[in-house]
Amino acid sequence: MKKVTGLFLVLITLPMLCNAADVAFTVKGLKHNKGRVYVTLYTDPKTYLDDGAEIKVCENKETLAGDSVRIICSLEAATYAAFAFHDKNDNGEFDTNFLGIPKEGYGFSNDAGGVLSSPGFDEASFVVEEDTRMTIHLK
Repeated sequence: MKKVTGLFLVLITLPMLCNAADVAFTVKGLKHNKGRVYVTLYTDPKTYLDDGAEIKVCENKETLAGDSVRIICSLEAATYAAFAFHDKNDNGEFDTNFLGIPKEGYGFSNDAGGVLSSPGFDEASFVVEEDTRMTIHLK
């Protein structure tokens, strides 16, 4: 009887552990076909956009062609904010000049944009509960 109860508990809780969803990001506004496009994802408003605080990084797998690319990220159900950038020199980093002004195309989920700064987590946040699509336009 204990084995049956244990198996029943495993079968009941398994769907809760497998609540991942695919988010298909379409990143538009590529100015050339060199490098890679990254989508970095954050769940904590306090560490949003801090170096190393992203909980997941997704990138294009295919060669860039045209002015857009599709990137699919498998994510757990939660609230996220995304930052996408076109790493044109393929160095794995978002490059800025000595004043902090971006040298590469970038954008945020919800096409959020700040005035002279990055948008806040709340502006860029979105909820993942099931497979979904999102378009991010690069600046």
